[in-house]
Amino acid sequence: MTVPSAGPNHPVSIRLIGDRPDFEARLKPLLRDEATIVTGGDSRSITAFGFDGDSRTGRQSAHLVVADFRRPEVLQGAARILDQAASAAVRVLAVLSEETIGSRDTLLRAGAADWVLWSAEPREFVARVQAAVHGHPQIVCLIVEDDAEIRGAIRRLVDDAGITGVEAGSIADARSVIAGRRIDIMVVDRQLPDGDGLSFVATIRDRCVDVPALILTVRDQVTDRVAGLEAGANDYMGKPFDRRELLARLIVLLRPRLSGNVLMIGGLEIHRRDGLARWRGRRIDLTDREWALLRYLAERDGIAIPASMVRADVWGVVRQHTETNLVATGIRRLRRKLRDAGVPEVVATDGDGYRFQSGPLLGAAASPEAEGSTPPLCRP
Repeated sequence: MTVPSAGPNHPVSIRLIGDRPDFEARLKPLLRDEATIVTGGDSRSITAFGFDGDSRTGRQSAHLVVADFRRPEVLQGAARILDQAASAAVRVLAVLSEETIGSRDTLLRAGAADWVLWSAEPREFVARVQAAVHGHPQIVCLIVEDDAEIRGAIRRLVDDAGITGVEAGSIADARSVIAGRRIDIMVVDRQLPDGDGLSFVATIRDRCVDVPALILTVRDQVTDRVAGLEAGANDYMGKPFDRRELLARLIVLLRPRLSGNVLMIGGLEIHRRDGLARWRGRRIDLTDREWALLRYLAERDGIAIPASMVRADVWGVVRQHTETNLVATGIRRLRRKLRDAGVPEVVATDGDGYRFQSGPLLGAAASPEAEGSTPPLCRP
């Protein structure tokens, strides 16, 4: 029962697949700061590419394959390569030329994580690699428990299941963690040095942040369990506990996130299938293009995305022969809509591109309500 992903316990590696000398010569120095670069020796030829080494070792040799699809004849074997990559849970970034760019959509439908033109600027190349590697971020579990031995045991349990465990020994520590990073699920004790863990869960719920919370405590009478669930907990377990049951309950709570339909960052929800976004439960009035732009940037949280890359992926304009303010105008409108909805500033300008920054969303989720203020209503 694991959630496979690249994370702190699984260092990122990139495998270059291509038989042209210029391929490795350009990409190895360009990407060496992003990950460990793996080359396949005799299997470098894309026509002979396979995952035999992975099946023998039982480990995937790379989290991302950067494959050279610049020649039309190489595209004939693309489906087989992408099928093998999918079976090995390895993502593929397709490098295309002006001659093969017309196959972009076909490759994406066949399972490629992304594409990039060989002629792209280095900054766009690096951004696409970063997005492909981190396109499915590690699931993060916050463990709020003052007993260091129990806290460590739970962290080892979730780490072994492919989930990153983050420890906090108090409510104050937990707030600091949430203010600095995305959290997908929480395990919270009630008897903490600075208060009842239920008050922390209630504060998060008052901020309209729907991170699943499992209460794990010695206070397991019926009245305690009812109080916990009414305060906003999603599940409630007593101590002592069975490790297998705890992990099974966490996986059940994570199912909506693992399905990939909803991207949640603090109080911001982006619904991929429904084409809508909510801030603290209230729908944000966005056009289809503005929603697509918000989703695109949020899925690449923290990555500097050149304007040319946004234009190609959101507007479908790969080649721009005349200068326009297409992207800048779209970003300006999106920022105004988000500001009108009360969303903190999350789209930053970064050189000639843009960067989604989740910090303000996380900070808003972690901070208690100002004294005397009214918590927002968590309604559409």
